[in-house]
Amino acid sequence: MELRELIAPVPPEQFFNRFWEKEVLYVSRNDVAYFPFLRAEQSLEEIIQFFCRQWGDVSLARAGTPASECPYLNAPPDLRAITKAFREKYTVVVNDLQLKDLSVAHLCRSIERAFFCRANVNAYLTNADSQGLKAHYDDDDVFILQLKGTKSWKIYRERVDLPLASMAYAERLTLDSPFDGFELVPGDVLYMPRGVIHEAIAGAVPSLHLTVSLSTLRWIDVINEVVQATAERDVRLRRSIAPQVLRGIEEDRAEIRAELRRLVEHLLDSDATDQAIHRLQNRICRGLGPVSLVSLAATAVQAPLTGDCRLQLAPDQICCVEEDNGSCKLKAVGAEFEFPLSLSELPRFMCSVDQFCPNELPGALSPKARLEVAQQFLDRGLVVRAPLARAVRQTELSSWTTRIKE
Repeated sequence: MELRELIAPVPPEQFFNRFWEKEVLYVSRNDVAYFPFLRAEQSLEEIIQFFCRQWGDVSLARAGTPASECPYLNAPPDLRAITKAFREKYTVVVNDLQLKDLSVAHLCRSIERAFFCRANVNAYLTNADSQGLKAHYDDDDVFILQLKGTKSWKIYRERVDLPLASMAYAERLTLDSPFDGFELVPGDVLYMPRGVIHEAIAGAVPSLHLTVSLSTLRWIDVINEVVQATAERDVRLRRSIAPQVLRGIEEDRAEIRAELRRLVEHLLDSDATDQAIHRLQNRICRGLGPVSLVSLAATAVQAPLTGDCRLQLAPDQICCVEEDNGSCKLKAVGAEFEFPLSLSELPRFMCSVDQFCPNELPGALSPKARLEVAQQFLDRGLVVRAPLARAVRQTELSSWTTRIKE
């Protein structure tokens, strides 16, 4: 499921212009069949049984009960103990569900591609008339996907503007703090920017929802990388600060500020910005692993690649362009391809096109060279044959493909 299906009928362009980091978005569908995740009766229990070997893989939360007072954490997680805790109104949280369920991994990767950042998905199973967490805010943007049951959300108008994980948690609410209420039913989506204070309570039956969290890269990440890249080349940033400055007994504050100003100006004048962006690109592309989307049997016998074969970016891929030192790189999950600057159009083409055939690859390449480049893309998992990609994902997409066409 791509971002456009997740937030439909709101177009992605409107989401990024109006809602992203600014406003709460609530999409009401009341469609139990909209999301294709965890549909089996005991799918979550099976995941807990086979994948949750230690606390952290799964956790328990009950509003008003500190984690240190939960009696079940003294032994490894056990499905029977977790079931007992659930009956005692503890919410069961399965963390990093994208590592435990393939359909959720597809969702997570599509969100990572849309925002070019790391994401993770947690599942929350809350008993009827129960609340897992007291009012709080997160330091990541989140999407809430309601799968089963209902949940009533309070979204407080008081908020913390785009908090960092390193910032001290700020208690902002009072007894009469105003809020907006939302009743989520299956198929509904709620987007909350980081810093929005919220709490939720399940309805008359147990509630199951997914929370997709976005670890977006921020300007402070760029600045940190610029400073690091510059310090590796400029000894002035590697010199120690005088002890008397740190002790607060250095009187010449003006000179200290002047030195800081000189260093900052040097940062702005250096070419470290490109290097910082490249490092952040690597943090994403090299930090993510492939998600298996194509069956081995389906790829066992294939016709030779021709110039007219339709190809498309593999559904589990994210790619970007790095141009530096006389070459242009196409960077992707698990693969990098380097081209001369004379072919810089080619990596940009690959980052912007939905489908293509080898004959459409740009640049001064012979038909044979185009086939060789396309074959490399295919062999290293950057692209797949378009009909195969559609066939492999048909089961996952069938629940909402008809809806999109309508």
